[in-house]
Amino acid sequence: MQNIDWLKNENKLSKYIEQLPEVIRNKALKAKSQRRKAEIAVGFFLARIALEQYGAEEGKIKYADNGKPYVSGAEYNLSHSGSLVVAAASEKPVGIDIQKTVTYKKRVAGKFCCDEEINYIEKSENKDVIFTCLWALKEALCKTSGAGLGEFLKGKNLTAVLQGDTVSGGLNYYMLRIDGYVLAVCSEGEITPEIIIL
Repeated sequence: MQNIDWLKNENKLSKYIEQLPEVIRNKALKAKSQRRKAEIAVGFFLARIALEQYGAEEGKIKYADNGKPYVSGAEYNLSHSGSLVVAAASEKPVGIDIQKTVTYKKRVAGKFCCDEEINYIEKSENKDVIFTCLWALKEALCKTSGAGLGEFLKGKNLTAVLQGDTVSGGLNYYMLRIDGYVLAVCSEGEITPEIIIL
């Protein structure tokens, strides 16, 4: 996990971008905003660190034409929201999402939550946090499965995960609330979180 606020300084960001492999550097330089440039740069370094946890040394990490780093035997995923960028890696498909807490909107929830989840939110004392938790969990699930939001997710009731279960539908989940954000991880493999804050 990395807070990118310190990269608001253009000189610091430029030095950071200079260290990127050419394909990632070009992608970052084409980004329209400083924030997006920082997300690309930090995302790359976090992905590399996450992959190194699976024995991928710099020389073994390959780069796809779009600049996405990969290594045989490991998968990874990235997410960003507000000032934070996060990465996860696993030997099995993995999805990670981070969301800054947002205001609950029943109309929006109705697009990806089942009736049981909406009832759970409605009965909650803190609808915004529960809504954001479900959003992050479902985004992580989408990234793991490769499915899009919508009808697929309406059929996935994750209230048990909100109540502390770590396994649902054959997938493993991990969730953490930190400083106004919700971090969610979903994987086909066991989740043993090792949080590295840069």
